[in-house]
Amino acid sequence: MKLNRTTSSSFAGAFAALAFVFTVLFPVSGRTQSTLRIAAIVNGDVISIYDLEARLSLVIASAEMEDRIEVRRRMGPQVLRGLIDEKLKLQEAKRLGIQVTKEDIDRALQQVAAQNKANLQQLDQILAQQGIRKEDLVDKIQSDVAWIRVINKGLRTRVEVDAQAVDQFLARTKANEGKVESRVAEIFLPVDGPMDEAQIREIADRLSDQIKAGANFGALAQTFSQSVTAAVTGDLGWVREGELDEALDTAVARLEPGQTSTPIRSVSGFHILQVMGRRKASGIGGELSVELQQVLLPLSNGASEAEIERGMRQAAAIGPAAKDCPDLNRLSKELGPTATSGNTGNIPLSRLAADLRPIVTALPDGKASEPIHTGAGVLVLMVCKRSGGDLTSEDRERVREMLYQQRMDDAAQRYLRDLRRTAFVDVRI
Repeated sequence: MKLNRTTSSSFAGAFAALAFVFTVLFPVSGRTQSTLRIAAIVNGDVISIYDLEARLSLVIASAEMEDRIEVRRRMGPQVLRGLIDEKLKLQEAKRLGIQVTKEDIDRALQQVAAQNKANLQQLDQILAQQGIRKEDLVDKIQSDVAWIRVINKGLRTRVEVDAQAVDQFLARTKANEGKVESRVAEIFLPVDGPMDEAQIREIADRLSDQIKAGANFGALAQTFSQSVTAAVTGDLGWVREGELDEALDTAVARLEPGQTSTPIRSVSGFHILQVMGRRKASGIGGELSVELQQVLLPLSNGASEAEIERGMRQAAAIGPAAKDCPDLNRLSKELGPTATSGNTGNIPLSRLAADLRPIVTALPDGKASEPIHTGAGVLVLMVCKRSGGDLTSEDRERVREMLYQQRMDDAAQRYLRDLRRTAFVDVRI
């Protein structure tokens, strides 16, 4: 089952990445035994060998790696680091009096179930089939929800984005219009201090090796990246030339779509980048809307090739004859009572079916499209008019929110870094 992903900053978004893991799991290897032996102690709280083995199984399965002893040995240190961070987050939530209620957990489980197109009872069955204890899922949800509330309570009032910052971003975007931009995903591992440099570099190298060996980049980003983009498989979105740090910008320019970089050192840590696509940049403006006239010649389920071909010929006959939208509507009536014609009114381009957007975008106003075979029948479209595309107050607010989330992410990383620095951590393995 394929899960939907979300970029929401609410607590629900925190475990969207987690839900993905459970769609690809297989039964845990028989060598993974429940044990109370200690892997690490974090300010008095214990992480057992069982906890580490269970999380390793999830990571290996979700990243599509072979479940071999050497893979577990290589991945163990970074998985353990993640479990230590979870303990620190829960401890800080407790210190601040932040609680995660049963209602919070239930809402989260309902979203995980919905993302798997299941109800709660079916989710229990999925977990059982994959050999996953429900309490392990609940523990992860609790940590994620608690940390978001810690961040909101401790940082939200300290992070601001003023009008000048928005203006500067818009000016840079305008200057970059027409330049090349790349769709980039990242795995980010922060370096908290000089003593961490070698360890984090080793972790980055191991992740890079696993990606080269065929591991799933997005799954590794969900598990190990310390950026807010981890919740969406590391997806940074479309990045223009000059928007990243110089070293990262240079690396992106050298990568072809589908390629992944080796670890890159920036001021704040190590990055592994993957380029997923490339195009020319457009400007920022309000969402484009269109008014469409559409004609549909319905086809029955299981229509024969001959029926489909007849419908395509009928649709092709009216397109060239239509001069404008009213004319297309008139001509559709000549096709008989089965043909339906209608006007969509003003509709955002984003609300159209994904396969129709490029057709409508490229279609000149007042010109009928070629016949389009859809699940419902044969469709002919005509753009009556377009609107939007200008910079609006909503555009400025979207930019402000994007910059705000970036600054919150930076602040959250510093917060966790400080928790690590002051913690007593005793690693026993």
